Amino acid sequence: MIAETRVALLTFARMSGWIVAPVLGGLFLGHYIDTLFVTTPYGVLISLIVCFFISIAGIIREANKARDDMKKLSDMI
Repeated sequence: MIAETRVALLTFARMSGWIVAPVLGGLFLGHYIDTLFVTTPYGVLISLIVCFFISIAGIIREANKARDDMKKLSDMI
């Protein structure tokens, strides 16, 4: 039970990181591009859209990893 809880919490932390980190990175990158090229809303919008898809890909990868980890745990029990 404790091992399953640990795996679940680590999975939650990894997936949360895949939501927060790319969005913040995209926000700062988009703001930098906007100030560099004076394209006010478009740099932020495009970088956030790209980072959204990066987040989705990362979450899917982490979910597949978590599924495999839980399967290994259930096989051990």
